[in-house]
Amino acid sequence: MNITVRNYKPLSDFEPIHQFLIKNHQYHNADGNFYPSEWEYMHTHSLAPWLLFPRIGIWEDNGEIVTVATLEWFLGEFMLQINPDYAFLKPELLHYAEENLSVMNADGTRTLRVSRLHNTDTEMEELLIRQGYHMAADSDWAGFFDLSGEVPQCPLPEGFSIVSLQEENDLEKINRVMWRGFDHPNEPDCSIDTRRVMQSGPHFRPELNLVVKAPNGDYAVYCGMWYEPECREAYLEPLCTDPDYRKMGLAKAALYEAMRRTKELGALSCVAGGQPFYEKVGFVQEYVKRDWEKHGKAGYYPIPILITPQRTKSQALLLISSYNEFGTDYNPIPNESHRRKQWINKSRPLKL
Repeated sequence: MNITVRNYKPLSDFEPIHQFLIKNHQYHNADGNFYPSEWEYMHTHSLAPWLLFPRIGIWEDNGEIVTVATLEWFLGEFMLQINPDYAFLKPELLHYAEENLSVMNADGTRTLRVSRLHNTDTEMEELLIRQGYHMAADSDWAGFFDLSGEVPQCPLPEGFSIVSLQEENDLEKINRVMWRGFDHPNEPDCSIDTRRVMQSGPHFRPELNLVVKAPNGDYAVYCGMWYEPECREAYLEPLCTDPDYRKMGLAKAALYEAMRRTKELGALSCVAGGQPFYEKVGFVQEYVKRDWEKHGKAGYYPIPILITPQRTKSQALLLISSYNEFGTDYNPIPNESHRRKQWINKSRPLKL
């Protein structure tokens, strides 16, 4: 075992991490990691923080990715992606996130939110409590639709039709339904280029992304569906309805049709976020995703590089030197190298 740490290089590391997520995926997201499609959507979304992506940390064992410490949209959030065989690295990833992904507040303190942690990961919850984190008020749930049976039919009102982006792809109309569908006021003030980018991912499938077309030609619903054959699960993102066309059963019809198409490709289930609509159309909750938060002093965050049976003392010292190459939010202090070596020699965690 030879564990090293480096920063994320989006152009060359995107696909290796995508494959890492596929390899470690467990049915119904029991692994707690991003869905591979979620990783891609994060990169092609209009909020994608490309300037922050190099802060993401990658842990490798003999060149193979084993864990990733990532944000999604903003500084101040942290999502853990891990091969379960490397769970002993969780304290290290948490401290890396505190140093590289936390946000500076106006009063000089820092905040880090561990976002969407599965309530099944009791090991990580216990670590967070020991390190002074508290459970935030927000929580989310993940629901799954079983595709082993027949997907219900949902007839459309007269004059409406379901069309895939492979058949028709009007970016102006897509921009409008997604703007209005997420309750933004008036007409879109964002460029249609944001929709081009959304469709630019290497695994985006236009035949699975559907719109409901109104009799006047408007796009009334947008239903985005993703599918990775290796995972055998469909991933829904996004689904929205223009306010002028709500309460007509259009989103349900589009969703059922998109799930039917993924079932034909081999999907066993579909996952969606925790909103009442999804329960009403047949999704069943399996677990809760919680946020944990901590406020602390700005400045030095000690990094616990543990000496374990899997890592020798010399490997740990070498790993510490690799942290110093990141530079982000890194504030050298006198004798820091000595302090870190002392801490390693004691082989015990430091309190923040």
